[in-house]
Amino acid sequence: MELINLETYIKIIRHIQENKYYNLTLYSIYTFGFILFFKNISKKTLENKKYYNIHLGKRCFILGNGPSLNNVEFSTLENEYIFTVNRLMLHSEFRKLHSNYHIWMDPAGFEMEVYLDEMKSLRELGNPILFVPSYTLDYCKTTGLDTTLNISYITALNPRIHSKWIQTDISKVIPSAINVIHHAIICACYMGFKEIYLLGCDATLMNDAFKKLLNEQAEPLHCYGTTEEESHTTTKVIESGSFPESLSCYTEMFYAYKYIHEYCVMNGIKLVNLSEKTLIDSIPRDKFENIITQLSSELSPI
Repeated sequence: MELINLETYIKIIRHIQENKYYNLTLYSIYTFGFILFFKNISKKTLENKKYYNIHLGKRCFILGNGPSLNNVEFSTLENEYIFTVNRLMLHSEFRKLHSNYHIWMDPAGFEMEVYLDEMKSLRELGNPILFVPSYTLDYCKTTGLDTTLNISYITALNPRIHSKWIQTDISKVIPSAINVIHHAIICACYMGFKEIYLLGCDATLMNDAFKKLLNEQAEPLHCYGTTEEESHTTTKVIESGSFPESLSCYTEMFYAYKYIHEYCVMNGIKLVNLSEKTLIDSIPRDKFENIITQLSSELSPI
């Protein structure tokens, strides 16, 4: 005779996973193991302590790569604290942003020479601080990336974000994520920002897969246009039959946004999605025009 049924058991496990002390203990163990076995890399991660509350009480904007970003005039943000991600430097107006921090966590970025050249181009585009995964330390040294750019290293390990008890101390081990925006928000929280605005965070990449499955014309995936490479990647996902797996990842991504918002509420951080077109429904929304009008009457935060 079973003591409890499976449904009850799953609920218990889920309750444990969402417990504050479970998460604090888990990431403490991960951090201890990381320092013990990867001393050189962990020393680089520990250097991120210099970012703690460096912008306490300020506001920032985190820009994704969604096509809705093409409707944003970048020059209106030139006096704001800006986070950019991945390949946004390909946007023709990128220089107008005066980006402060650029985050590239996609493993593919460290596998192809074209991506290396794109990252190096940041030096001439304002030279923002570049956050990359700590496992790329040797890569950055052998390619000269560490001498070309101002690089900081982030250590993100499983499990992914599964509750509001998120480790945001980027000098330690933080959760892995499906979307680079999650890591950008974590960095912003650690730096002390109290207002975080998202732009171009459309989360509509799955639309391309749906349209291809339905033999419809796909829309641009990013604000810098749809490339043959991106289209080919989506086609491969469909032809390999791994679309259900990809859909599962999208679900996890949306839940992570929900938990991140809960974390922000719990810590008195205002998180707002200003993206004109977005599937993220767990974060309060507003119009970019409303915020810009409001900010234009204030002094520059920098």
